[in-house]
Amino acid sequence: MQLQLYAKKILLYRQPIDFRCGIDGLSSLITQELKHSPKDMLCLFLNRKFDKLKMLFWHKNGFMMCYK
Repeated sequence: MQLQLYAKKILLYRQPIDFRCGIDGLSSLITQELKHSPKDMLCLFLNRKFDKLKMLFWHKNGFMMCYK
């Protein structure tokens, strides 16, 4: 499977987040706090230790979240 990203912007959320948040929690965080649409960008989130990463982006007809 080939995955193409169409994001024109990359957003690094600089405050650590609770990694129990899922797609809905992370997308509402971007919408409510930063007043941006998460569909328009690639959003990156880190935990408190800065050793884990979550990536949220819009792909065709829904959000996709990757966790490392």
